[in-house]
Amino acid sequence: SMADGSVITYSFDASNYSLTGMNRLILGSEQPTFKKLPRGDGLYNVFATCENPSLIYGSEGRIIYSAVNSEGASRVCHFNSEAYPGSIAVATRHDLKIALVDKERTTQIQTLPMGETARRVAYSPSEKAFGIGTIERKLKDGAEMVQSRFVLADEIMFRRLDAFDLRPEELVESVIRAEFSAGKDENGRDVFKDRFVVGTAYLDDENEESIRGRILVFEIDNGRKLTKVAELPVKGACRALAMLGEKIVAALVKTVSV
Repeated sequence: SMADGSVITYSFDASNYSLTGMNRLILGSEQPTFKKLPRGDGLYNVFATCENPSLIYGSEGRIIYSAVNSEGASRVCHFNSEAYPGSIAVATRHDLKIALVDKERTTQIQTLPMGETARRVAYSPSEKAFGIGTIERKLKDGAEMVQSRFVLADEIMFRRLDAFDLRPEELVESVIRAEFSAGKDENGRDVFKDRFVVGTAYLDDENEESIRGRILVFEIDNGRKLTKVAELPVKGACRALAMLGEKIVAALVKTVSV
């Protein structure tokens, strides 16, 4: 738990006491506090008390951060009693709540108002973020204006983190998440990082042959902002994207390009 509101996790090797696989997630602007909550069989979940309270637990070999509906919580403790079995006590500035917390994330519906048409969506498990391609249409002086963007949204707080505006008359056509090599760690092992790949198209009114586009590659920096790391103009609208090993495959209207 760091003073800037981030939580850092590592994989721990009990045979040589080494730490590997560092992962950082920002839960707010102030330092979170942790409380272990038993989940049975000698295992524990971790309740992170902060601006965006979260339940941290392991599932299918990875760490899950699940948002908890308990805003303003300052302290939490296990409260297993005859009247309230398996419960927790949550203290806020104004009251004390006795509550139940699911041991694992269950299906919930959360709404993120975009104010734009969400045309394409991709998800990065390691970055805990969604990449969303949007289109906004509005009237200006009697003419329809179109603005397309690539938006980054956080999975835990479920809010917009950053956005990248495309050029005039450029529309988002495809968005994927892909894993790219990011060098080696201190032990010489390969490190991989999730990035978002975005395909676009320019729409001109002249003729079909004038349609063209770009392939953009974005990564998420430590401040949870988008950074464009690569750009490639292509001779056609980029209708679809896929990964073939370490290469990007793009469907360009009537051709396929690698």
